[in-house]
Amino acid sequence: MKSRQRSWWVPWTFVAFFAVVIAVNAGLVVAAYSSWSGLETPDAYRRGLAYNKALEAEAAQQRQGWRATIRFMPTSKGRGRIEVALRDRQGAALNNLDIKLRFVRPTNAGHDFASRLTKLGEGRYAGEVAFPLPGQWRVELLAKRGTALHRTNKTVEVK
Repeated sequence: MKSRQRSWWVPWTFVAFFAVVIAVNAGLVVAAYSSWSGLETPDAYRRGLAYNKALEAEAAQQRQGWRATIRFMPTSKGRGRIEVALRDRQGAALNNLDIKLRFVRPTNAGHDFASRLTKLGEGRYAGEVAFPLPGQWRVELLAKRGTALHRTNKTVEVK
């Protein structure tokens, strides 16, 4: 009868080690694929080429001197009222603007939406908004009058 060597377990230790490494890597791959939000910058190359135009538009907006204030007031779960006030450089109300709001979910693609506001007068605009998900939302404002544009954004927390 042949006796077993004392070091019979050494090759099995190597097998067990690599089995653990493979199992951990497989778990990390599954976690990575299941948690990817799918966010990416659409048309990143062209947007990068247009960066100087974006800087020029920002400089033109600064010269124009318009100021916007965005307020969000929650009214119920997932709902709220957005109020926007626009003033020129001297503090006078900016009336008769075409106002568009876009609500962007920074962490999840596919939930963004747009809204229009009603004119209240004295440079104030408001509207009710229903959000599909709670959490942080970026409110992007675009105000237009003729060729004059003003863009700004604010992050709001929706409960």
